[in-house]
Amino acid sequence: MPRSKSKPRPPSSKLSLFNTRSDAKTVQKTCNAMWSCTNQAPLFLRRPKVVGSGKSKRRATYKNKRGEDVPIPQKMNRSFRRFPLRVLVSAATANAASIFASEANAMRIGVKGETNVSGALMQISKGAEVAIEQALVAYAQSAFQNAIALRDSMKLHKKVTAGSMSAATRILNNQLASCTGLSPGEYLLERKKPVIKKKSNTVTEAKASTEA
Repeated sequence: MPRSKSKPRPPSSKLSLFNTRSDAKTVQKTCNAMWSCTNQAPLFLRRPKVVGSGKSKRRATYKNKRGEDVPIPQKMNRSFRRFPLRVLVSAATANAASIFASEANAMRIGVKGETNVSGALMQISKGAEVAIEQALVAYAQSAFQNAIALRDSMKLHKKVTAGSMSAATRILNNQLASCTGLSPGEYLLERKKPVIKKKSNTVTEAKASTEA
């Protein structure tokens, strides 16, 4: 039997690059294996629908296409439902359409834009829904963290008020704009007033004595 050829060992100058790529594939494969079983994880599932009470308590069932009574499947415990996510994406599309319209007006070309009947309410895949939900949850957590930092710095009360939450949201928006924009954001420079030095009394007295 022909002997299997082993893979050539990469040079030492490129070994770190090969190791990083291999580690990325290993971590991605493990993460995909972990998230593939979240449909059965109790932490991510709502409580199953049950009927009856006491000893007659059992899972609620429904008839499938074959006419069989099967238990109603548990739904995923999500932070956002599908329709609010579609509305958010529709608002983002409207913002993009307005930008296209302004740029087309500057170049003196015509664009169709959105219709007056309804906005663009597109379909979102399940993977995109989870990604958008993750970003929104991270945004809310970061804003609340900024509000807690403001509360602790002022030391006035123990509650997170609406004012501190509004200020924390503005801070977070500025942070996101500076991190994702082409420029690092606004620089707040404090203007210093020129200091005019006054002549001391000793110098004036010395001049007066010399003149006398």
